[in-house]
Amino acid sequence: MRLDTLRKQAIAEVLATIKGRENEPAGTVFKNVKLHKDMPAKAFLEMMDVDYSRSMSFLCTNCHMENGNWASDERKNKVIARQMERMQRDVNAKYLVNVKELDDEIPKVTCTMCHRGTPHMPNTMDVPAQPVPQRRRDVPMPMQKVKGR
Repeated sequence: MRLDTLRKQAIAEVLATIKGRENEPAGTVFKNVKLHKDMPAKAFLEMMDVDYSRSMSFLCTNCHMENGNWASDERKNKVIARQMERMQRDVNAKYLVNVKELDDEIPKVTCTMCHRGTPHMPNTMDVPAQPVPQRRRDVPMPMQKVKGR
């Protein structure tokens, strides 16, 4: 909860600095944007919060410099995040689309799938206390809408 509050505060501060430009492309509003350049700046910040920071229980400063130099590539986590995003895009575009037996209409790999809210991906899973319910394959999963996308 505390991390969410701190991140939301940081995003509000950045939004205040770009007031009136929230719907412009992130690549024109911010410096050194290499991925998601065409995404509106406000949606870009929300994506950073949900898809990156929250997925790994990070604050903005885990990838960005604490001095407010958001464009710097000095932090290795920022470089790693870009590499992981490229891998994620490859999995989604090249591999998942070819697995026709999946139940999801639009399967998507995200940071959360592997990190599950931790900075380093766990390589073990807890043993369930009770049997895991099996899903019927003849019943489609409901699609979840992500706000702002």
